[in-house]
Amino acid sequence: MLVQLLVIPLITRRYGLAVFGEVAVATSLASLLGNLVNYGTNQTAVKRISIYRQEKGQLAEVLSEVFFVRVLLFSGVIFLMGLFLVISGIVSIEYLRIPTGFSPLLFLTIIPFLLTELVSPVFFLSGVEKLHWVSWGSLVARLVSIALVVFIPLYSDVAPFLNLFISIPLCVYFFCLTAFILRKYDLKLYWPSWDRQIKSIRENFYVVFNNSSVILQQSIFMFTVAGMASSETLGLYGVVDKLVGATRNLISAFSASIYPRAAVLFNQHPEVWAKFRSRVQKGYFVFFLISALFLQLCAEPLSYFFIDNADSNAVLYFRFFGFIPLLIALNANNVLDLLLRESYQKLFWFSLIVLAVSVVSSLALILFFNQTAVGIYPLFMELFCLVLYSRFSRNG
Repeated sequence: MLVQLLVIPLITRRYGLAVFGEVAVATSLASLLGNLVNYGTNQTAVKRISIYRQEKGQLAEVLSEVFFVRVLLFSGVIFLMGLFLVISGIVSIEYLRIPTGFSPLLFLTIIPFLLTELVSPVFFLSGVEKLHWVSWGSLVARLVSIALVVFIPLYSDVAPFLNLFISIPLCVYFFCLTAFILRKYDLKLYWPSWDRQIKSIRENFYVVFNNSSVILQQSIFMFTVAGMASSETLGLYGVVDKLVGATRNLISAFSASIYPRAAVLFNQHPEVWAKFRSRVQKGYFVFFLISALFLQLCAEPLSYFFIDNADSNAVLYFRFFGFIPLLIALNANNVLDLLLRESYQKLFWFSLIVLAVSVVSSLALILFFNQTAVGIYPLFMELFCLVLYSRFSRNG
């Protein structure tokens, strides 16, 4: 994930902030739709895989449920995308308030991101504690993406091709990795009963809604900025948005790696889990507080690394960003606690509150817009989420 961040300066320096803004909007939408396809299975299925890791029949059952629910949702998302393209062909695209530069071709390049979520085996490898298969393969895929951006010059339709360069290598690797897992563990997929699929969809609804709200708290604002600000401002916020997203994914990956152990401790020795959780929380605090202070000191050179000719606003945005990893990390164990308790309804209500605050904040920026407010938005939202989640977790 950190290697993937190298794509940002490569794009901004070679093609400009405006092009990166288009890519950022497309990938934000891809994250939202990809979350619908994944449907929270990367979180909820880990516990079952961890418990039944030695039972081939149970593993095949979990994999079948996960993949076929994803197939249903992928089909639904593709249908809605096709319907949107048909409508945009009938109605003038200006009336649909599509962000500047967001062409139908760029819209279609979201599909590889969706296919990646469809076949993603992260939940399985997390459950059997073999995440190094994801780590090393993903690293190679990211390096391939960087090589494509560096060595293939683009002169037209730049943003759509950049989107494909970023998405296709990881998509191909996940297809190969899933096929390898099925062969290595000798697992046969089958079509689960409709009752099982409906039950799985119902159980995961609250989790996917919570995940969507987390994505929307960023993407709603991204779309607001795209509709009301200059392309340069959109590109600048897009850089910060991708840094926030990468930070969230990095911390989520670490949280997922301790999930199997946490599930066992939570079920068998709750008091040991409480001590383990406390140690992890202290580690988060120390590491990310040092990181926050470092980012404050290095905000200026960091802004020049990601953005050519960075101005004072760019430096200020990076100073705001410096505290965001700390807030996300401190909130990670709150999320893990609620998942272990299967408090999915609480996640749902939390999600509604976060969405409401996101919408209100975005609307407020329309009325009282300035560039500083754009930069402070993600810091405000992460602080709000930490306070809200901590409250829910304590009442768990």
